[in-house]
Amino acid sequence: GSYLPSSANRLNLETGTGNLAAMRADIHFAFDTFENVANIQFNENTSFQTTGVDLKLAAYNNAGYNGVATFPGTDQMAGTTAPTNDYESFIIYNSNSSSMSTTPELGGSSNRLHTVIHEIGHAVGHGHPHDTGTGSNNITGGSAFTYIGDNEIDNDRYTVMSYE
Repeated sequence: GSYLPSSANRLNLETGTGNLAAMRADIHFAFDTFENVANIQFNENTSFQTTGVDLKLAAYNNAGYNGVATFPGTDQMAGTTAPTNDYESFIIYNSNSSSMSTTPELGGSSNRLHTVIHEIGHAVGHGHPHDTGTGSNNITGGSAFTYIGDNEIDNDRYTVMSYE
């Protein structure tokens, strides 16, 4: 699918919020990484209103979270109707929280990159291992929209989709 990110006029990033250049770089890195390990191709688009854009990204100051993404099949594209309903996903990043704007130490990673990858994961259909909130299987003993459980593989060491 195509996506819409990453120059100042395309990523809909509020001016004066966070470390925008670093966020754009992390978004490009994340898309490149998905392309390298999965049979998936992302193509950048230049207009938020262009038809055929499957994944739209935005950043917002003080959104109350680091990121949120819609799951595939939940947002119908404008102008499409049954039986050919086309869907798009939206990802919104909080560009101004300290964990999203801090530059990592040399050779390190950042919560910003982790969040960027995590939310793209949701937009392409990955759920959390600790809940069934996106129709995924619960492997940890938690319940929908919680992260209670004690399964050893529900950990960031094994999946970026974990909260632990």
